[in-house]
Amino acid sequence: MKKIISLSILFCVFCINANAQINISIGETFYPLNAPGFQTFFQTYNEENATGLKTPFKSDFPAAKGWSIRGGFIIRNHDNDAGVYYNTSIGVNHLNTKNEAVFQNNEKRKTDLQIRELATDVSLGVGGDNFHIAINGTFLARYNKLLCSYEFSDGSQSFGLDHYINGVFTASRLCAGYGAEVGFGIKYLQVVFKAAKIYKPFLEDGSVYLNYYEDLAMLKQSYNGASSYPAEYLPADYHQFVADQLTSESNNNFVYINDRGWQFGLSLMFLIPTNN
Repeated sequence: MKKIISLSILFCVFCINANAQINISIGETFYPLNAPGFQTFFQTYNEENATGLKTPFKSDFPAAKGWSIRGGFIIRNHDNDAGVYYNTSIGVNHLNTKNEAVFQNNEKRKTDLQIRELATDVSLGVGGDNFHIAINGTFLARYNKLLCSYEFSDGSQSFGLDHYINGVFTASRLCAGYGAEVGFGIKYLQVVFKAAKIYKPFLEDGSVYLNYYEDLAMLKQSYNGASSYPAEYLPADYHQFVADQLTSESNNNFVYINDRGWQFGLSLMFLIPTNN
């Protein structure tokens, strides 16, 4: 209790002598994710369709790219050029990445992964009027949507019953990360570069508690007694799915959400002072 009281007093003293500012950041986000669940799917799909493919799937999704916007509250305590820098912010990241396989007849199997994140960041470091450098922690509520479609040679695109695994698959999960950021600029505007290692802190790979991509395309009706056609879940092993769809589902042959990797951001941070 004494430690808590002492820390509270120190924080109050810090705030009283601090330069408080509201901040708004707008920028680009780059995420070269590592997605083991999808790697198996892409590999087995290529193998299953080897004789008909002109251009197979890449081994994993290319880096996801998109935009971010967030707002927060900065507290800086400095008498001259530098002092303690503290920033807490909340915002959203919108990222997209695609992978596709092309058949000899120019028809395509397309996978479009959309990543939407609600991000909360806390940064602590050293800063002045025109710069800051800090370590940070981030917590993400991530919503994933996979658009899995078949494109015919005339350019028309299908999510329907004409091909296996057509559908819109979604899942959500919680992630965390740690990293660092640095910002330079003028008094009320800084260019900020941020790098964070994103990982899943709560569960191991393959845990039944991990969410998987579930079909939301209204395609769960029974087809000749096989409720798994078309796919209710995106199969990790496409060989197993093609061989026996019902057995594939009962064996939990799903793509689990276990992507991770370094996430980079470059943004403009606008500072709005709230006191002098």
